[in-house]
Amino acid sequence: MSALWEPITLGEHFLRRAEQYGDRIALSDGTQKVTYRQLVELAGTDRERLRQAGVQPHELVIMQMSNGIPFVQMFLALMLEEVVPILMLPNHGVRELTGIQSKVHCRFHLTDDGIQHFTGMKQVAYVAPEAVVKAQSPDARIAILLLSGGTTGIPKLIPRTHGDYYYSCMQTANKNHWSDQTTLLTPLPLGHNFALAHPGILGVLFHGGKAVVPRYASPLDILNLIRAEQVNALILVPALLHLLMEARELLPEADLSTLRQIYVGGAMLPVADAERTVELFGNVLIQVFGTAEGLICTTRQDDPLEKILTTQGTPVSPHDELRIVDGSGDLLPAGQRGELLTRGPYTIHYYYGILDKDNQYFTSDGWYKTGDLASIDAQGYITIHGRIKERINRAGEKIIPSYLEELLTEWGVFSEVAVIGVPDPVLTERICICGKPISGADVLDLGQINHFLKEKGVSGFCMGDDYLEVHTWPLTAVGKTDKKQLLKLAEEQKT
Repeated sequence: MSALWEPITLGEHFLRRAEQYGDRIALSDGTQKVTYRQLVELAGTDRERLRQAGVQPHELVIMQMSNGIPFVQMFLALMLEEVVPILMLPNHGVRELTGIQSKVHCRFHLTDDGIQHFTGMKQVAYVAPEAVVKAQSPDARIAILLLSGGTTGIPKLIPRTHGDYYYSCMQTANKNHWSDQTTLLTPLPLGHNFALAHPGILGVLFHGGKAVVPRYASPLDILNLIRAEQVNALILVPALLHLLMEARELLPEADLSTLRQIYVGGAMLPVADAERTVELFGNVLIQVFGTAEGLICTTRQDDPLEKILTTQGTPVSPHDELRIVDGSGDLLPAGQRGELLTRGPYTIHYYYGILDKDNQYFTSDGWYKTGDLASIDAQGYITIHGRIKERINRAGEKIIPSYLEELLTEWGVFSEVAVIGVPDPVLTERICICGKPISGADVLDLGQINHFLKEKGVSGFCMGDDYLEVHTWPLTAVGKTDKKQLLKLAEEQKT
């Protein structure tokens, strides 16, 4: 695919833009502003810190930092040094951290407190640089390892190269005409693929625009920052969009005259919320569907309104291929629902450290199995209907029910336990823990359950939102837990 992009690194792409836009503002956190030239200098300081700590080119490090200018300067330092970050979110817990450490050798943990050496953690054999590089061309080397959910709750590692990541980032940003006049605000964690690059802060920096990256931003803060920073593009998940609409209704006088685009992704956007977005903010909505593994789809602002409200658009690259297949892998006609498969120039064909002998994730001819239930209409617009593989989507975070169920079963206070997602207008889904206490067990409440999960190192976004105590456990005809019946009981409890 070398014809689709230059054989240079992400760091080299940034230096080109910095040379071109030197004294333009590159970043703002709401209080401090940094030019492109200053950002190069800050990244240079972090490069020296990395070298002094003993970090080597092509080495894997875990990066787990909060939003803000320091995140961006450290990320660019890593790209310039060709160090490979494994991007974790600030609220990832001990379980995810140790799970990653069980797969790869990482000597360093980059946090808000600096460059930390790992201590007291089980180490696997050191990963030689050759195993990371895999090619001589700089664009074909692994740039970053993103995280994906897994059946055990331990994330899979997604290898993205310098070339494919730059290409998909630029294709996404160009689809809705980003330029050096774009000012992007993202309150989402920068370790997310969406906020980082699709179109994200890299999409802005590679066009000479400005990224606004506050450490924290409430819905009211977002409204104020749009006015103060002259923001014209905003990236949100549906849960945060819902809260922003509530804030907008409370402050209809807020000056949002510069806002031109609201990108919404990470979870399905209800049609009612899409319609309300257009009512409150005008023709600004751009729906996004993407996978960290590759495929990115978006609507265009000049699409028919019906497509913007009800679909996730079309692929950002003309070279993306899509299929909708049934349970046997047979191709389905337009409009029918089935599993979405994709292949293309920036979609991965393997998970780092996983031998996919049974074609669980990829077909033998290179198609990635997304696990998403989708349909494609006659015009090529894709609509995502949910997950084929069971996951809970809470505010854009993907939670594996079996991960929590295993821990709660080991606790020894439930004879039966199940974790389900309950539809929620704000969060998309709430995490409901359903349990049948063992005979004689003390009365449990949600606080006790979450305290147990926290002690087990579970991330904050995986904690239960509701607890349903069930005394007669529902079973299907084949003797499995009837989660549809549990969902019905949970919804009845809410009312």
